[in-house]
Amino acid sequence: MSWIAWQTKWRAPSLMGGVPYPPFYLDGNGYMRYLWYNGQSAIPTISHKTKIGYSIVVNGDECKPDYVYCNRFSGYAGESYNVWYDATYGWVAAPRSYTVLGAPLTEKWLYNDPTDFDAGGYYIGSQFYAFNGIALGGTATAYGRGSLRGTVYGGTSSHTLTITAAWEYWQTDAATTLYGKYSPKGTASEDKYFGCPQWELDDVVYCRKPNPAANGKYDYGSVAWNDNASKYVLGIYGALTGWHEADSAPTPGESWTLQFAKPEDSEAEGENITLEWNAWVLGTATKNINVMRASSKWTTQ
Repeated sequence: MSWIAWQTKWRAPSLMGGVPYPPFYLDGNGYMRYLWYNGQSAIPTISHKTKIGYSIVVNGDECKPDYVYCNRFSGYAGESYNVWYDATYGWVAAPRSYTVLGAPLTEKWLYNDPTDFDAGGYYIGSQFYAFNGIALGGTATAYGRGSLRGTVYGGTSSHTLTITAAWEYWQTDAATTLYGKYSPKGTASEDKYFGCPQWELDDVVYCRKPNPAANGKYDYGSVAWNDNASKYVLGIYGALTGWHEADSAPTPGESWTLQFAKPEDSEAEGENITLEWNAWVLGTATKNINVMRASSKWTTQ
């Protein structure tokens, strides 16, 4: 039995501070690689698949993007707060216990005495906070609106929230670089790499395959780990004409020297060879992935 899937495009709304652009690459460890457009340039970016774009932290509560369209932008959902872009008040935050994400908001001024404006009044309406959008790493103060605005007409509320942005992500050092090292940004640590490392010798390339062999070792083009030799071997191990071998895998960014070796009873002569570092590349090897979507109908055959 096989399954036939009708694939559809994922349409993600803009997020605060940026827009994710395809192509999207998802690895087996839950990380997504895509282009992040910050209004100036589209920078190759890696982040966890559940955190495409930075989170909005409201008084310590991390509100993650939910990618549901809400007035041109994605909403953000946390344990205690929801954040979204309101058509009237701009970016707002509201307690989840009070209202749902994207709910209509109201704010109205009432006079204590409709016949005497000098007697003052007060605001009624929804309980929410409004703030300006913030860039990654920035901090903003959200001020109470609606019934939280207070008793001064047009005034600034004393009810506030602290809004920050947090994101564990990695980006290339140059916007034109697609493969290779991605440096940690935001709350991330350690470098990540996208693509396959490749070496070359006399116009022959030795690209690491995307999947390890059954022994857990990677092949590098025609160089493969040999269990009998306990070494990486280029050529036929045990051949009278000799072969080349290395004790350990190569290090990306550095050359890789393989020693000439032969059987004890062989009179063959040869020299060591050095594979020069080439680049991080997409490579020609393929890797199977699963593509699926939820549906109430399916086709089998």
